[in-house]
Amino acid sequence: MKRNPGARGIFGIRIRVHYTCAVICILIAAVVFSQLTESYSLWQKTVLGIFTAVLFLVLLIVRELVLNLASGRGQGPVKNVTLFAFGGVCRTAEELPLPGHELLMAGARLLSSLVIAAMLYGIYALSLNSGNLTVAGVTEWLAFIWSCLFLLNLLPGFPLDAGMALRALLLKRSGDYQQATYTASTVGWSAGLFFIFCGVLAFVVTHQWPMALVVVTAGWCLQSASEVMRRHAALVRALEFTKVRNVMSGEYREIDFNVTVARVFREHIIVSGWNYYIVTDGVALKGVLTESNIKSVPWKRWNNTLVGSIMTPLSETGTAYPEQSGASVLEEMDLRRTNTMPVVEDGRVVGIVVRDRLIRLGRTRAEFGVWPAVDPGLRTR
Repeated sequence: MKRNPGARGIFGIRIRVHYTCAVICILIAAVVFSQLTESYSLWQKTVLGIFTAVLFLVLLIVRELVLNLASGRGQGPVKNVTLFAFGGVCRTAEELPLPGHELLMAGARLLSSLVIAAMLYGIYALSLNSGNLTVAGVTEWLAFIWSCLFLLNLLPGFPLDAGMALRALLLKRSGDYQQATYTASTVGWSAGLFFIFCGVLAFVVTHQWPMALVVVTAGWCLQSASEVMRRHAALVRALEFTKVRNVMSGEYREIDFNVTVARVFREHIIVSGWNYYIVTDGVALKGVLTESNIKSVPWKRWNNTLVGSIMTPLSETGTAYPEQSGASVLEEMDLRRTNTMPVVEDGRVVGIVVRDRLIRLGRTRAEFGVWPAVDPGLRTR
């Protein structure tokens, strides 16, 4: 059976790089380029600026891998880590993190930033003593950046490290994970807005646009990252008591895993336009076939390629159940990076649930202020 070698990520951890990482890397490259002395040529400044930015991103990714592996999050099912400009956020649908574990991870993240900065300052000192001014220049900037990252993460706004600690304390007090995430993210969003205001004010007062640009960009990145977490928390909370049976669709196509791809294309795809199929052996569910599965095989091999050899197996696509909450299904879809999931009851497929439909429902409920109550009823805030 054909598998995607990168499906399980690195050591069982999938890392998604948020666009704020690209923004901060461009800013780092620009600042290093502008601050290097005239003894460097234009192309040397460009290369060193880009190299410093890439090395910062590599260190950020390595830190996330080490921290998540050390905490045991790399074991078992695949975990997703969203990497923002200031750190990463690990998400899992299997179980909610305990407040004590969150506090420990927040402390470990803060300490890791300080350790990386200290190591880089050590390399800077050694390079300076040995006369390697280029390495000294790059490591000095990286050490300064990681020192600033440590100080920034002391702010109690999620997804910053101190914000993770704040979420843990809120979770311990209320027991509501999504509400704790929403509140801590709102603090982070407000802190980002304050940074933007300070950056604009600094430019008006001092006319020092490089420093003002750095502060505004940092604030914007923090605000963007916090908004992602805040919206997701609101979306999941709005779907907490929504049952899959109320949002699933009974319209789907079922095919046998022993048919060829060419036959599926001739008899189904170009006839009905469906691009998602439930694959069975005539009785039991085996997996799903998507458009990306089909496109992974050259069309010249379609006549000799069986659906069962290219389908996505159940171990990767997962299944939902009619009485399962929409919130847990959405979280699992995000973790598995799938947009559609078969719904199974008593060992047979009874429908499919589509991610877009869940998101539309969640957004509608959030916009109208409809939240779950303590019981499965609904109330309006």
